[in-house]
Amino acid sequence: MSLYVNALASAASTTWTRFWRGTPACPSWTYTQEIVVGILRDVNDNATLDQVRANELDNPPVAGTKEVPATGCPVKSVWLQTDDYVEGASSGGGVIVHIHGGAFVQGTLKSTRRLASKVALATGCRVLLIELRLAPEHKFPAPIEDTIAVYKWLLQAEQGYTPSRVAFVGESSGGNVILGTALKLARENEAPLPGFLILLSPNVDLSDSIPVTASNTDYIVPMRKAYNARLMYAGSEEAFRNTLMSPLLAEDLNILAPCPILIETGAVELHQPRIAAFAAKAKAAGCNVEINEYADMPHVFQAFGSLFPEATAASFKSIAAFTKAHFQ
Repeated sequence: MSLYVNALASAASTTWTRFWRGTPACPSWTYTQEIVVGILRDVNDNATLDQVRANELDNPPVAGTKEVPATGCPVKSVWLQTDDYVEGASSGGGVIVHIHGGAFVQGTLKSTRRLASKVALATGCRVLLIELRLAPEHKFPAPIEDTIAVYKWLLQAEQGYTPSRVAFVGESSGGNVILGTALKLARENEAPLPGFLILLSPNVDLSDSIPVTASNTDYIVPMRKAYNARLMYAGSEEAFRNTLMSPLLAEDLNILAPCPILIETGAVELHQPRIAAFAAKAKAAGCNVEINEYADMPHVFQAFGSLFPEATAASFKSIAAFTKAHFQ
């Protein structure tokens, strides 16, 4: 079935389901929101990986921002910055590295530019968006290796950044890669930890150590597809318990204490119970963790800003405030 036909079938199914149920899937959702989320879920669930990759959207930067070549970066990348960006003027001299999501198997510069540019617009910082190697062609730990290579490049004298002036932001599997990167850096003393981390709906546990409840069955990410993708990344179910892939299982989260963490999550997403458990465990280990949970919001709702404008605006306001506080 083509993606177009699949989308039409999904819209019809969602319409009938809502009519039969008599209430929205989430209390605050409009009919339009439910239709769009249903299409995203069903298309994602039924499409092959080749179809998904071939049909990834080209999302240009938002108005008021632009992309600039990232000359010399060891990983395919691009800078996103405001049109009037001046180094150090509004960002405190800091830079944010954006690690894209996509369940480890998809995601490109062109599909993530809009979200990365929103981070640049909200914070005033220059954002370096990098394109990770993807599974199944490149399994764990390829994305972590890519991220560390970019981080070390930024710390070179000619780039002019110190660890405290570099931060990471990432959504979904990108958040997983960021946590794995931070744990590896701290454990192996490869480089000092970055200034702070911002995680949007991070996948913190590939092992499913905390079961998903009916109230947290994601409205965008189908469970079957999520499992298949992480298996392609990890290589085996046994590998899921590697704490660089499942940081929720780590018993040494205290080593991340020098690095403040902001977590932005939807209340009805697949990963919510594990995200809450990770935040609690990290706080108990002495980490500086701030977590904001948004009612009725699905996985990485910030990527669909026009669909959920109020929650998205609130989330970017939180991101901007956290960035300003830690890039002083």
